[in-house]
Amino acid sequence: MHFLKVVLGWILVFAVLLGGVLWYIDPHGQFGGGRFPTVTLDARRQKMSLFRAYERQAPVQGLILGSSRSMKLDPQVFSKKTGLRYFNFTVDAAKAEDYLAIYRWARAQGAPIRQVMLGLDVEALHDDNVLFSNLKHNADLRRMLSPGQEAPLVTLSANVSRIKDMFTLNFLRDAAKVVMARARSENRVPFMEFTANGYLHYPGREQARAAGTFNLTREVSACLPGYLSTFGTMRSLSPQRWQDLETLVREVQADGGQIEIWISPLHPTTTDLLASQTRYTRLLEQTRAALQDLSRRTGVRVRDYASPDRFGSNAQNWYDCAHIDNQGAALLSSRLLSEDGAAQGTPRAALPARLSRSGKGNGHGL
Repeated sequence: MHFLKVVLGWILVFAVLLGGVLWYIDPHGQFGGGRFPTVTLDARRQKMSLFRAYERQAPVQGLILGSSRSMKLDPQVFSKKTGLRYFNFTVDAAKAEDYLAIYRWARAQGAPIRQVMLGLDVEALHDDNVLFSNLKHNADLRRMLSPGQEAPLVTLSANVSRIKDMFTLNFLRDAAKVVMARARSENRVPFMEFTANGYLHYPGREQARAAGTFNLTREVSACLPGYLSTFGTMRSLSPQRWQDLETLVREVQADGGQIEIWISPLHPTTTDLLASQTRYTRLLEQTRAALQDLSRRTGVRVRDYASPDRFGSNAQNWYDCAHIDNQGAALLSSRLLSEDGAAQGTPRAALPARLSRSGKGNGHGL
């Protein structure tokens, strides 16, 4: 018995020491240390910090929601067209619950949101119903999804999730990577950077594109396995996630705002591969049908930009198999902000003056 106590005691001491070291290194940027570089970008935490600062300068009236596939939509373009002050609050690997949590959190900061533009990924309705790790670890956002639950319990759950993540092989591997990078004094160009209004830059890719050295074919090929994996396990649309999406629509409308939804695009190569090896085509049709029904019941404007030709783009306006480049984003923004698109589905009396003008549009309705 004494031997067992000694062994357990040493295991506990080792775990505490290891946890302290990993907390100090913080390779995923989850604990705010900032002493070492990070191997992943937690867009949720970064954009929450940026949003607070942006909101302090002046009220945020418009939100762009979605995943990294909508991060290249420029808030300045939306602000110029609508007259509303926009922030791009798209986050990595966003699911429907992220859209709802972020909207509620932004409102809780006092932002008078009048318009929400949502780029819906089909996989945001994945039937696995598993929270993405960066949301699972984020107590502030998780509390937005459980308003009736005691805040200390949600915070405790999020912190336990973060601590458990520290003792995974992936976390240990990433900690070793950033320590080695610091030892080599590497000063690499960051993969992603956000401006103050949440807009995304790919510094390395943009430099390579300008220098004529960017290899789109290679980037598309490297990106495909991840999407094959995602859709390989997706069997249907999640009723739970669909409920989160519809709740978002109804809350925005109840708050006196307007919301528009479009199906976000994939590179044609990705679409072809997914169609041949997964249930993607059927899932896309189910998403279209569900959005049509939602539009009929709520009046929300929905559009289908699942393929680039639907907003005047092509297979070259991309950074990889799922992320449009600046030209693709400009074309998509232009189509989303066409005169008819921004206003339809919302009582004109509730719209800003610049949004209530009528005009012929070229949006791709469902």
